Amino acid sequence: MIINVTENVVIENETFTDGKVIDVFVEDFSSDEKGCWITFKNCILDIARLRIPDPKNPFIHLRVIFHNCIIKDFDVRDFMGKDRVIFDFHRCFIERSLFNSLRICRVSECRLKSVVFRDCFFDRTYFRCTKFDNERRDVRLLGCLFNSVNFSGSKTRKPSEFIKEHFEYDEHGFYAYKTFNSAFDAPSYWKIEKGAILEEYVNPDPFCACACGINVAEKELTLFRHGSILAKDKIYKLFIPWDKSCEVVIPYDYRGAIRTGYAEIVDEVKIGDD
Repeated sequence: MIINVTENVVIENETFTDGKVIDVFVEDFSSDEKGCWITFKNCILDIARLRIPDPKNPFIHLRVIFHNCIIKDFDVRDFMGKDRVIFDFHRCFIERSLFNSLRICRVSECRLKSVVFRDCFFDRTYFRCTKFDNERRDVRLLGCLFNSVNFSGSKTRKPSEFIKEHFEYDEHGFYAYKTFNSAFDAPSYWKIEKGAILEEYVNPDPFCACACGINVAEKELTLFRHGSILAKDKIYKLFIPWDKSCEVVIPYDYRGAIRTGYAEIVDEVKIGDD
């Protein structure tokens, strides 16, 4: 299908499947022009590709809107790195799709399944009422930049419930596990011994999967790493009291590890202990 965009275009009730290519030809716009819009409404895009035949065109100024669409295995690689092309998704079901280096301004009332946003720029983006469920890796936000992003109404995990589902806990706090001097050297001001208190500035940004702070993990993950690449490192059990849980950050791209600004070393874990 060929779309010649010289004004706003609406494509409604169409089905694009089996590798079908949608070519978009866009007029050249100066930087002070608002550009054009393409709206896909009530469409199915399954194993389809949206592309610009001349991807080197530096004057593209375009907004691509998907409204009430089903999007699966969608290919938008030709739009990578084009800051004058803006993508909006509203009331869509998106599955098995990679959006790489795009500028995205709206993801509202969507259901996302096995979707990866990598190196995207979310500029004044509304994620309103969008379902996030990283327990099944439904949504991954990798290396993205965020400017005035609104997550109001989004369906994501509650940190208090998440901690109780993944970590040991009692009425005083919860327990996590850690090795030291493995991926990074421990600060010189930490005492790595039973009863020691660890404190560190914690990066509060949940979009950073790995950042500064006291990075701790579930017991199973720590034991797995110990049995593979960290066999020489000691494992310690740490305690984080509930009154310090406000310093805990759970990354959206959760991979078994979280970070905290405060922890107490309970004891070294002997391999083979229950």
